[in-house]
Amino acid sequence: MTNRLSNHSTRTTSNRSYLHRAPAAHRPSIHAEQTVYYWWYEFLKRNEDYRRCCERGGKGQLAKLYADFGNVHTLSFSHWWQEEKRGERLFAEPVSPIELRELKDATEWDTEWTSDSVMVVAVPLGEPKRRIKRWFHRLLNDRHTGAPGRPVKRASGSLYPVYGKFSVMSLQQMLLVYDFVKDNPTMTQSNVGKQLNLIKKAMPKVGDSIPLLAKKRNRMSATVSRYLRRANAMITNVGKGKFPCADD
Repeated sequence: MTNRLSNHSTRTTSNRSYLHRAPAAHRPSIHAEQTVYYWWYEFLKRNEDYRRCCERGGKGQLAKLYADFGNVHTLSFSHWWQEEKRGERLFAEPVSPIELRELKDATEWDTEWTSDSVMVVAVPLGEPKRRIKRWFHRLLNDRHTGAPGRPVKRASGSLYPVYGKFSVMSLQQMLLVYDFVKDNPTMTQSNVGKQLNLIKKAMPKVGDSIPLLAKKRNRMSATVSRYLRRANAMITNVGKGKFPCADD
């Protein structure tokens, strides 16, 4: 599956924005599998504690998480995401209370505004409009460090913020390895990598020397082991409301 989307890009559905690509019914080019939120849902399905909580109708130690995420085992991702606007409710950023407007007098000043969140300027209306625009453009470039079309990088204020950096393709491969090993528990890790064609350069070829074959097997084993370790950690942590998080 090809990941055609960048990881860090704000997208808006309805009146809420996301710090990462999100599924959008009105933009079919954004496939669910290309979003971190799809993999959040899939990893949560592998958490055994959460599965048991779902089987008990949301009761148990993960009841609070269930109240937010619901039964991921009975709904497709699309239905799960859209049901009661769950995706927006869990992952969208809160609507900013600050809007662009003119302050009529000093009483409209909000003492909670800080220089890193609001820029206040005095505009000399007696100057030519073109000159004012030029001044403002320079001032805005100095104060707003975001790339054109993107907001300044900021901490997430969503109910469940995405944890750290990630690669959608890596998340997909981790879960692919995890599921394959679960279905084939006796297979060696090097053969798992071979069966999944995990690393093309480490696939054995006719004519490979014995030392080279051993080197390729070791590389496959190490990669499978790393993916398994990270997948298991993420499956554990997603039950704590953190994803994608491989921290102990």
